[in-house]
Amino acid sequence: MNEINNLKHEMYKKAIEVANIYFHDPKFVQKTLLAEIDLKIERLQSGAMNFEEFVTSLSVIFVTTGQAIELTHNLGTKH
Repeated sequence: MNEINNLKHEMYKKAIEVANIYFHDPKFVQKTLLAEIDLKIERLQSGAMNFEEFVTSLSVIFVTTGQAIELTHNLGTKH
């Protein structure tokens, strides 16, 4: 359980860092990313997904965020 809390803390830090650096509305992005992280942790803890699925789903969240960052940069909307 402590490992999950440590992982959650690290994921939260990274999500907030990404949102603050790259998005015009970081609070919305933070809330969205943190909600996704919480959902994945709940599913892991309930047994609805195994650890490999958990890691994969978190990777998808951050890859998708990275693609959004790249898209906004390419559109010239990055501040």
